[in-house]
Parts: sequence; C-alpha cells; structure tokens
Amino acid sequence: MGIRVERKVFKMGNARGITLPLAWVSYLGDDISTVTIIGSDLLVVVPPGLEKKAERLVAYMEQGIAPSENNEKEVEAHEH
Repeated sequence: MGIRVERKVFKMGNARGITLPLAWVSYLGDDISTVTIIGSDLLVVVPPGLEKKAERLVAYMEQGIAPSENNEKEVEAHEH
C-alpha cells in the first residue's frame, strides 16, 4: 500500500473539507489544482489523468472482486 493517513474533517461553510497529505502532493507535483472524487460507500481521491483507472477500481469494490488482468476485461465490458 502506497499511503494510508487519517485526516480530520473541517467545516467550510455548508461543506466539509480535508487536507491532502504533503507527501502525496509532492509526489504528484505541487501544481495540482483539482482532484476527482469517485465512490459511494468509499471515496477515492484521484489525481488528474487517473480517472478511468479509479473508476475501474470502484467498479471492482462494488462487485466485491479483487482486480486482476483476467477480470479487468469483464468489468470494462460492463462499462459499455
């Protein structure tokens, strides 16, 4: 596992926010200005360019199967 951190949630008007881990931002580049959040019961924070990969990961989580080369094509078939 690359990173696992716990973050406090803080109020931002009517919304809630979290800060991104500095090591993650530094690894991806300090110029990151947006991320995509994908999920339902679990949220996945996705840097630009990795949205499709994250969508496949969420599809695996929702189906209760572990990602592998064999079932990746099966999940992609359900996307179309």
